[in-house]
Amino acid sequence: MTGMLVVSISGGGSAIVAIDGQNEGRAPLTWRGGVGKHIVKLRGVEDYAPRLATVTISATDTSRLTFTIRRP
Repeated sequence: MTGMLVVSISGGGSAIVAIDGQNEGRAPLTWRGGVGKHIVKLRGVEDYAPRLATVTISATDTSRLTFTIRRP
């Protein structure tokens, strides 16, 4: 079974999205993957809050995860 995950960044910018240690593309990103828990990490020059998050994907709904750029 697969589900959907939408990863976005509030405050502009873009970053590489790694899901379970594999680079999957740049945010904003829509990813189809197996149901269950996944670790999502942003890689880029900006500082994000959070930089790492765990999300649970279900087969019946689209999961959404939004990161925020921290500005000095």
